[in-house]
Amino acid sequence: MFSLRELQHGPTKSECIQFINSRKWFDIQLEDKKPYASGNTEPRWQTLIAWGRKNCVDSGYIENEVRDSWQPTKNGLNAVVMMCKAFEEKRADVRRCYLFTTKFKQLIDPAYSPSDNDKKRPEYLYEDCLPEYRKSVRGSKQDRINKMIHDLLSDEL
Repeated sequence: MFSLRELQHGPTKSECIQFINSRKWFDIQLEDKKPYASGNTEPRWQTLIAWGRKNCVDSGYIENEVRDSWQPTKNGLNAVVMMCKAFEEKRADVRRCYLFTTKFKQLIDPAYSPSDNDKKRPEYLYEDCLPEYRKSVRGSKQDRINKMIHDLLSDEL
């Protein structure tokens, strides 16, 4: 939504993604560059942006009348203002946003500076990238046991 406000017109998906990428706002890691196994060839991070658009359409923040137009609605533009205000007033914490780069965090919260309090990105963001020993629910007790067993077996080999 922030990029749509900056572009000030109904950009296409390609224009929006290019804009975000050129400004280095999304903290793209190796796993984000891979396509989903579903046969889609675009990088996962771009698919995440497209899903974000769908959620914004469903919420009335982006118009859906013209195909491939990412035109923000008045409510959408107001939501961006409210979001930035929430970050500035510390009602929302930009430190929890592990997909944002430092550059973008500082743009939406000028007082932000990186620290150890920043939420770390999960080791594996995408379920289909989990190693075999991590096929259980992420962070669960069973997940920790599976990892311990895997590490013990790996040390034995």
